[in-house]
Amino acid sequence: MLANVWVVEKPTADGIVTSVEAFDPAGALMAMFFGARKPGNPELPAWRDLVSRLPRLQECPHAA
Repeated sequence: MLANVWVVEKPTADGIVTSVEAFDPAGALMAMFFGARKPGNPELPAWRDLVSRLPRLQECPHAA
């Protein structure tokens, strides 16, 4: 069961790398999603755009 999902921006030598990270109720990492890229290349704008369109907590009607 998922408890939390976060969008994380990490600085690298190639610029910011964005990931989507999912955690279980105990806080253990269950999954990390990154856009396809090779070292030395920046993150693809299409990946950042996709992540930017994910729903945020303030948009979720069931969030309390």
